[in-house]
Amino acid sequence: MFDAEPKTADARFSALLEALAIEAGGEPATAALLIGGFSPAWEPEGPQNDSGSQLLYGPPNSGQTEALVKRAQALRAEGMRLMVVTSGLPASRSLATTLSITAPGLVVAELARLRSRKAGPVMSARSDLVIATPENLHRDILPDRYRFGALLESLAEVWVWDLTSMRGLLGSHLHHIIARLEHAIRADFGREIAFAATGSELGEPERFFETLLRRPAHRIRLTRAQSTEVLVAMVDPARMAESKAPATIASAVAATAARLGERVLVLTQSRLQAELIAGYTIDRAPEELAGRVISYRGGYLEETRAELEQLIERQDVAVAVATSALPEGIGDFDVLVEVGFPGVLSRFRRDLARLGGGLGLGIFIAESDLLDSWMTAHAQELGVRPNEQAAINPWNQEVLLYQLTCASAESSVDPGAWSGGDATMTALIESAFRVLQERRQVAATPDGYVFTGATQPQRNRSLRGKQHRRYLLVTGGGEVLEELDEERIASSAYLGAVYRHRGGRYLVTAIDEHTGTVMVDELDEPVHTKVVTESHYRFYEARKLGVSRAGVQTGTSRLAVLEMHVGHEVIGDDGALRGVVESHLPPRRLDTDALFIVFGGELEAAMDGERLPGALHALEHTAIGVLGLVAICDRWDVGGVSSPAVQEMMPGMGISVAEPQGLVAIYDGAQGGSGIADLAYDRLADLARATLSVLETCPCERGCPSCIVSPKCGNNNEPLSKAGATELARALVAGLGPSGP
Repeated sequence: MFDAEPKTADARFSALLEALAIEAGGEPATAALLIGGFSPAWEPEGPQNDSGSQLLYGPPNSGQTEALVKRAQALRAEGMRLMVVTSGLPASRSLATTLSITAPGLVVAELARLRSRKAGPVMSARSDLVIATPENLHRDILPDRYRFGALLESLAEVWVWDLTSMRGLLGSHLHHIIARLEHAIRADFGREIAFAATGSELGEPERFFETLLRRPAHRIRLTRAQSTEVLVAMVDPARMAESKAPATIASAVAATAARLGERVLVLTQSRLQAELIAGYTIDRAPEELAGRVISYRGGYLEETRAELEQLIERQDVAVAVATSALPEGIGDFDVLVEVGFPGVLSRFRRDLARLGGGLGLGIFIAESDLLDSWMTAHAQELGVRPNEQAAINPWNQEVLLYQLTCASAESSVDPGAWSGGDATMTALIESAFRVLQERRQVAATPDGYVFTGATQPQRNRSLRGKQHRRYLLVTGGGEVLEELDEERIASSAYLGAVYRHRGGRYLVTAIDEHTGTVMVDELDEPVHTKVVTESHYRFYEARKLGVSRAGVQTGTSRLAVLEMHVGHEVIGDDGALRGVVESHLPPRRLDTDALFIVFGGELEAAMDGERLPGALHALEHTAIGVLGLVAICDRWDVGGVSSPAVQEMMPGMGISVAEPQGLVAIYDGAQGGSGIADLAYDRLADLARATLSVLETCPCERGCPSCIVSPKCGNNNEPLSKAGATELARALVAGLGPSGP
């Protein structure tokens, strides 16, 4: 494919760039990157620590797997074993596949794929390396230490595979699961185990490593054996004279690239978008290539996903249209088309690292979203802006109570020993155990607290949020299309919803709670549906309160959210509203952590009461929209609320600002909190300045998706006031000052 003297990325992809310009209706902005080495501006700056556990930090495919194999082989020679903890089944399967190719002589036990619980102890005892998920440790190994005794006795090291994937609630649980593992090996065998982790594209990775694993990290830099020169071209259809839908542009570009012989990966931010783009690409591709266009996303049955992954690995696929569910390391692509910004720069950089060989082309097609427009307007930031930080919250009350219950079911727990002698942590743990005592779930003994229940608590709850029932999506003819989490019923598979699956359109006709099935019929009508909800909010238990300055007060607190499903809209593919259908589902309650901003009476002189609700609402949208610039998250990881009814929503919160007139809040979308709100509070000055910058520089007059209009808004983006939001943002920046809260 390459000439004797390799072309630059610009020259090789010139025909495709011309096609992109024609489809988008204008010349793209461009940026050039070299993936494989470290750029000082790209790599997050952090203190180098010469002690502690190892953090193997580098871009994907830069030697993490080779280092893992080498260490496993060294331990095998000593009669010891290594365990790798991955984020879930797809990551486990991807790593196992890679190891089978790179180290066929290494005996690997992949616990997540074993169908029988009895097979786990046997396979792990015969292996050199064990691949486990947090659930395997939590539900199988730690509660059954006797049967897994051979593994635990010879376990020398634990590697956490890809630190970034362990953020949020999963990482909050893993923090305690690792502590339980250490406690078990220390109690049973009287020794310690070592830890390592791999990471890429993560802000302050040593800090996150230490928060997750409770020990300092020594960073080891890794680089790729062959670097990849990547040209990134960015277009924003909304800014072009003749705007086209991003999906239309993506499918046209993908079909053109395939026709030119390039291997193409299209990444989208939603399952629906993946189905649509795959269908459009098949329609545009030449007949000989149409059969080599596939879609890949979460929800597909495991057998289907494995089959599609094999097709990609065998290079039997010309265009793969996928969500982030496609594991890293699957396939070797020449062209990446990213439709919609993935929320944070670090994730975009990781997506670009899927390009292999010496040259690659990344195409970013903005959707109608604030960060998408920001990215195309600041293409140079791709190479210079530091990576965002990840957040976990191990002291989430629900997480802490549950994990201590599980720990006390495995052995007695002494709070002082468990916390490593830290007085603050010991007090938190003792307080949690008192709550569990009141619930009669544990009892105090001379050796520590022990569980008093009759059944193992490890199987009572999901580590990724509320445990939901699984439903099957079934056609009238009895064909099982895919599995659905119960949580998706209320958002996309309720009665009357139009559901997309592998290019087809299906109408939900019935939901059987007893059998766990969602019945659907094929639908030819060109429509889709959007859920309509109502929410109620109450703030309580202030955690942090900033100093009231210039009529602004900030802080964090607990927040109770009551959400009710009240119906859905039927929308034509042309965007026209066809009707609204009323329906009701049981309300859902969320208790979580929130960052709040309260504006005081000085606002009365700045704006009238009629404009204030729109100003607060618009500021909320913009702040959430740019939150991904300081924390690894996207819109769906957090929620927001704004209101002039401060006293009603925040009774007894100790707000000291004079005559509070309005509030804006951003809250964690996970039950109990995931740490994002706290991280946002710590970086609030940066967040406020970014918010103001977007409002002041966006060229629209009254507001657009590039500044204040949100695709997630449950109030149809009404009311909104861009001018008012700008005034509030200026007041917030002034109130915070250069040092933040």
